[in-house]
Amino acid sequence: MNKKIYTSNCGLKKLISYLSNSVDVNRPIVDIMTPNYDRVIEILCDSLEIQVINGYLGGAVGAFKSDLLKNPRAYYRMKRPPNRYIRLFKPHGSINWIRSNEQIFQIHDNKRLLEDIENIEIIAPGGAKYEEGFSNIQYVNHRDGFTQSLEEELDASLLFFGYGFNDPHFDVVTSDYFDKKKHF
Repeated sequence: MNKKIYTSNCGLKKLISYLSNSVDVNRPIVDIMTPNYDRVIEILCDSLEIQVINGYLGGAVGAFKSDLLKNPRAYYRMKRPPNRYIRLFKPHGSINWIRSNEQIFQIHDNKRLLEDIENIEIIAPGGAKYEEGFSNIQYVNHRDGFTQSLEEELDASLLFFGYGFNDPHFDVVTSDYFDKKKHF
């Protein structure tokens, strides 16, 4: 874990803390979508003692459960206070996702990540990024889960982090969301 990130008092950490403390009592989830594959958000949430929901169940090696990402209330008793949750959508993968036997696992062991570096599941920037985002079921689950959260909950607490250019699939989804929100 990066100690500097964990112990920092950066603006993103303050924003995550503020959002998670101000969510509706009946919906203690802040949805964050990041096309970045780093672990900054997860580390900041750990330092704030906020549980991250990203679809993986397990400790050192997590197996993906799409239902957990799309409907976390079915897995967790979500009562406030003090329970706070960040539902993290990573539609371009993560540096700690490893493909093994046609499944993708979340790994928290840096030694294993280095041993399996060629199997890390991320979409690198470039011309094929858009197509690759539709060809991998894990990326599709995260993208569709994010889209579903926007379609179902117009009052959602929502944060985009690391959103950049060359992501037309997110442009359409977010544009539709904000158009609907105008009439909410």
